[in-house]
Amino acid sequence: MVRPCKRAGEGESGPWRSSRDSTATEKDPSIFDKAEEMPRSTRRPCPYENSQNTPLKGTRTGMRKLTRNSILASAVAISALGLTAIPASANPMYVDISATGASGSSWGITATSSSVTAKDNTTTAAITCSSGAASGTTKLGTNITPTTGIASVTTLSLTSPANKNGWCSGPAGITVQVNPDLTTPWTLDATAVTAAGVTAGKLNGIKASIVGSDNCHATVSGPGGTGGSVTGSYNNTTHSLTTGGTGSTSNLTVQSVDLNCDPTLINAGDSISLNGTFVVTAVSPATGPLTLNAHN
Repeated sequence: MVRPCKRAGEGESGPWRSSRDSTATEKDPSIFDKAEEMPRSTRRPCPYENSQNTPLKGTRTGMRKLTRNSILASAVAISALGLTAIPASANPMYVDISATGASGSSWGITATSSSVTAKDNTTTAAITCSSGAASGTTKLGTNITPTTGIASVTTLSLTSPANKNGWCSGPAGITVQVNPDLTTPWTLDATAVTAAGVTAGKLNGIKASIVGSDNCHATVSGPGGTGGSVTGSYNNTTHSLTTGGTGSTSNLTVQSVDLNCDPTLINAGDSISLNGTFVVTAVSPATGPLTLNAHN
């Protein structure tokens, strides 16, 4: 016979001996006497013996803790998501672009440079053009968004008029014809809020091919032949767009070279930096310089 489960501290009046059982007990009190005489090892284990928790009490306490912890965890998660989302939604960037005499949503622009240099960062060989001329369009207006593609370059020539054929100056006395690929116009992005009249930006879509007087043919673009990009800035005081320089980044890469190219000067896979400053002018009948301000 297995002794009924008896909790610690419960005597003869405990729940296992209720008033309903009193008759049976009075008729045959030996029932419980026999149970008391049985070895402890034969007793049915009491799952909550020596414990302060009854099944009901323990369940309620666990449920209260679980509910409280779940609510707290949810509140923390929601707060974290809210804080993460605030900067993106609370600080969008806009651009104001204007030029005296210019109107509408876009306007033609021209740009000129007195020095543009492309440098192979691996071999340090460089090509320098003493003249650059570009044309394109810019957006006009206030609170322009998004701030990508705010201007485009549709034509570009890079030359050195003093050299034979007007080709640019390369390394080791070589002259180089530079042919920008503008099948897809290059575009300009504003990437940071204007500070002290200077707006950080990035020129995208850059592709070009070169032919040297040594009959070397090579192509330059972004990774995988896509349009490359170079970071720079636009200055409202000098009305100029500068690419390259200190802190600038470029993903331009030599994509191909032929057997005529000197491997000490250029190789496929070499990274290329592009440095130049172009003064930008709004086309007639606009009479004032182009001003660009990025803000939140």
